[in-house]
Amino acid sequence: MLRGVDMDLDDSDGSYAVGSSAERGATAVEYALLIALIAGVIVATVAVLGPQVVSFYQSATQGW
Repeated sequence: MLRGVDMDLDDSDGSYAVGSSAERGATAVEYALLIALIAGVIVATVAVLGPQVVSFYQSATQGW
């Protein structure tokens, strides 16, 4: 076995995935940062456009 390298059996096709646990941890952190960035963009968009959307629907229902 190589020192510092984990070899895990991937159950889907029986192959071995080679990579250090530090690489997998870094990938998890990168995905978490990406998800946080996307969530931040969604929150900012709703905060900016929310009042305009409410105003639009209120003016659209005035005629009913």
